[in-house]
Amino acid sequence: MVVGTPYLDTGVKVDAAAEKTRLTKELEQITKHIAGTEARLGNVAFTSKAPPAVLEGARKQLADQQAKKAELERLLKAL
Repeated sequence: MVVGTPYLDTGVKVDAAAEKTRLTKELEQITKHIAGTEARLGNVAFTSKAPPAVLEGARKQLADQQAKKAELERLLKAL
């Protein structure tokens, strides 16, 4: 089993400025989604009334969003 992120050199040149703009925009969006999910999970009215499955889904969504944010930050730093 191989662990890690595979990279494929297609020989295509990437416009670094355009890619940085795209990643920055995506990072802003995911940051807003994270704030919304955190607010929902921090809302006592929501957490006290929501079924456990809904809470678990929101927690998983938050974890996925945070992982995506970390990956976007890593990619931006690499540019």
